[in-house]
Amino acid sequence: MLRDINRPCLRAAGLLLIVLTAGCTFRISPTETPVAEPIDPAFDVIGPVVPGCRDSLTVTTTEDRDDGACSAADCSLLEAVDLSNHCPGTQTVNLPAGEYSSAIVISDDATVVGAGAEDTVATGGLSITPAARAQIAGLTVRGRRVTVQAGGALELRNSRIERVEDFGYEVTPPGGGARFLGGAGLINSGEAVLDGVVVWGNRGLDFGGGVVNRGDLVIRNSTLENNWPAGLHSQVGSALIEDSTVTGSESGIRLWAGDLILRRTTVSDNTSVGVVRTAYTWPGGSLQIDRSSITGNGGSGVSAACVTIENSTLSGNDVGLEALSSELCPRSADLRFVTIAHNAGGGVLSTSAAEVRLHATILSANLGGDCQLAGGTIVSDGYNLDGDGSCPLTAAGASARC
Repeated sequence: MLRDINRPCLRAAGLLLIVLTAGCTFRISPTETPVAEPIDPAFDVIGPVVPGCRDSLTVTTTEDRDDGACSAADCSLLEAVDLSNHCPGTQTVNLPAGEYSSAIVISDDATVVGAGAEDTVATGGLSITPAARAQIAGLTVRGRRVTVQAGGALELRNSRIERVEDFGYEVTPPGGGARFLGGAGLINSGEAVLDGVVVWGNRGLDFGGGVVNRGDLVIRNSTLENNWPAGLHSQVGSALIEDSTVTGSESGIRLWAGDLILRRTTVSDNTSVGVVRTAYTWPGGSLQIDRSSITGNGGSGVSAACVTIENSTLSGNDVGLEALSSELCPRSADLRFVTIAHNAGGGVLSTSAAEVRLHATILSANLGGDCQLAGGTIVSDGYNLDGDGSCPLTAAGASARC
């Protein structure tokens, strides 16, 4: 409804003016007496009034139904989300303990608060549409994927995404061409932040797994575990993973294109590669690994081109680092203050045309040899230690054995 609206009165000969005041519209012309007409109560100055709008909406039933009303005494999840989508501003939807089968489709800014990931379970899936921003905490999304569409944004805290089997999502490579099948627990094409989230037991096809990223992604204080084939498949855009664990998948992290930063994170016990950045000539991007541990993976700890590794440990893998050549970067790998030790198949493998630069790096006790040159090169920037003398360390401060 209109309330206390004051606007300057414009006066011009023959001009019809509209003046708004509480409850009425006055039509005024220079030659007429003002006439008041009642305003339709279904409209205000910005559009239709939506009955029942309020800042906080509490769900009272687990039933999947929508009779068009969300009252304080009777409100389903579907009704609460639908009302929130049509009300101005941001509403908070309170979701008590229980299992809810309704699909959650958020098309306007909203906050959803569950009773905790152990107690509040949503099995109908979650979708954030373009232009909507959602903050969600304290629930488990089980069995159906979470989707953030391009232009949408999701901040998910203290929650779980689990047991999603998604085999129908098609992926187009950054360079175009053939489409591949993916699928994941979370597919992000907009903006997504996961903080304190467990992504567990999700299944996709070759280009899927726990999380598929095609936008801007931040993962903090989270665990990606037992997802197949990958914990994270970052295809385009940017991704930051920090203070997290990625474990128990075929590949821990796969990077197609775009940027990935791995900080204070453990990538361990994946059956194949820990972290892989493809050497395909798709445009741009970089991989940075900082203060992280890449351990116990069945294949290479890191298999990548265009990678920078600092203050990190690569140990207990088949090969510590497999450096791949790429025309996209001047060197394949740049290592500073890194320990590469106790890898079963070798420490550093430099493949055809790859260049690995080492600074203040320790290579020791790698059973297949600390360094293996398979057509590539290894360049010492000094202060490196090599346990078996297989690395060409000639710069200042280097030691052939330690």
